[in-house]
Amino acid sequence: MKKVVWAFPDKDIEEGFPAWFGNKVRELKVKNDPSCTSELFALACGPSYTAVLVDSCIVNGVKFNVHNRDLRRSTQNSGISTPNPSGGMYYGQLEEILEFEYIPFKVVLFKVKWFDTNNDGRIKRCTYRNNIIQIMTDRVAFEDEPYILSTQATQVFYLDFPGKRGNFKAVQDSYHRKIWNPDIIVVEDNQDVVHDNTSSHICNIEFDFGYL
Repeated sequence: MKKVVWAFPDKDIEEGFPAWFGNKVRELKVKNDPSCTSELFALACGPSYTAVLVDSCIVNGVKFNVHNRDLRRSTQNSGISTPNPSGGMYYGQLEEILEFEYIPFKVVLFKVKWFDTNNDGRIKRCTYRNNIIQIMTDRVAFEDEPYILSTQATQVFYLDFPGKRGNFKAVQDSYHRKIWNPDIIVVEDNQDVVHDNTSSHICNIEFDFGYL
């Protein structure tokens, strides 16, 4: 990591890293270095120029909808949670579903509107009382980092909290039957492509291109 920082003394590391990473991996490829796997080389080459944007998909049997699609329905499938480094959870709502193709594999990203549930101030924006998680949804966090891998997402439901203002929601974990539809496009991610939480774990991802 220090070498990466030194390589961009006057630039944003996020802006310069892709080109630096691509050059380093190509150097390994030219040298026939065994550490340059086909998956690593595919990542270094980058995704296709066109991403597929859909409003619904099924990940490991769980159906996710973008929030705008949920607004047209009586059901809710856009609530998202994912673990944070401190052992708690981040909460948000799904805004976009994007599929990127890295030959020979694909990666699906969720763009999420994350709620600010930081309790550093006087107002407790995330509390746990009587076995109920309560969050406030009136402020947004991580606007510069809205994306997670689809396999990092856990589905939750947000319920209006009786007796409190509309920006208070109760969080309900999702417990439901697995969904399977062989007629929907299936993307199978190879578990050798990604490691830990840095990319998609092995899973089935199905896309719904309908407008129901």
